[in-house]
Amino acid sequence: VVLTDVCMTSLGGVDLAASLRALKPSIAIVYMTGYSEDEAISREVDAGTAQLIRKPFQRANLTREIERPFRPKKGQSQTSG
Repeated sequence: VVLTDVCMTSLGGVDLAASLRALKPSIAIVYMTGYSEDEAISREVDAGTAQLIRKPFQRANLTREIERPFRPKKGQSQTSG
């Protein structure tokens, strides 16, 4: 799981995610932001390929989003993978 801020000084979170996915397409991405939604991130979240957490956030919410990629998807058992 990669947790990245959307806005960073040298490389934005969307660009970072794209670079990492070129190396490992199945990598789980969790974006965090304090700004309004970005269209590219909205598409990823809608497609289920990334999560988004808004700042400020509670520790429990961050934990939930980081753990989400490891949970079984609907219709998938705990042991299938």
